[in-house]
Amino acid sequence: MAFHDLTDGQIAPKAAKSLLGLGSKFITTPKKTTGCIQATSDRFQCDFFIKVYYAGDERRDEVTDDTVQRSKLYVKSKWNPNECDVPNWACRRISRFLACSNELFKERRAKSNLLPHQEALLNSLQTDKGLGRCAITYDQYMEDCLIHLRNTTCYQQLSEAEVMEAVAILEEELKLD
Repeated sequence: MAFHDLTDGQIAPKAAKSLLGLGSKFITTPKKTTGCIQATSDRFQCDFFIKVYYAGDERRDEVTDDTVQRSKLYVKSKWNPNECDVPNWACRRISRFLACSNELFKERRAKSNLLPHQEALLNSLQTDKGLGRCAITYDQYMEDCLIHLRNTTCYQQLSEAEVMEAVAILEEELKLD
């Protein structure tokens, strides 16, 4: 367990060590389980229909996902074939599958993985996910942020003209890829 109280006079609650010391990979259990999977179901059906639509297409078989390196700016298409373009067996099969899977996902109350006093403490604390596990006063946090942002070894202050030039160069580089 690693938690550091960096406040003047160590004013963080004593129980904070047991809660914040759980580590950055600890995730609290949500109050309720996942109930609605409609968005996931729609996406799965879309992907399934596209795979069926292009199944056996020789042009598609020549270029696999392993051989194509996609740009980091790749945006997946929202195109979906019409149901009349997909065989009836595929529509029936996906409908049965989604009906059965939707029955499995009923919203239920979940059992918390925190003790009651830990839940109350977590609700009372304000956290900064990038900060790590420590307690610090707001004034000290703001002062440290400003010191960091004014550090010329980390950041360079640019004029508006320099910023616009950098943006133009970046736009050109993105068009080339």
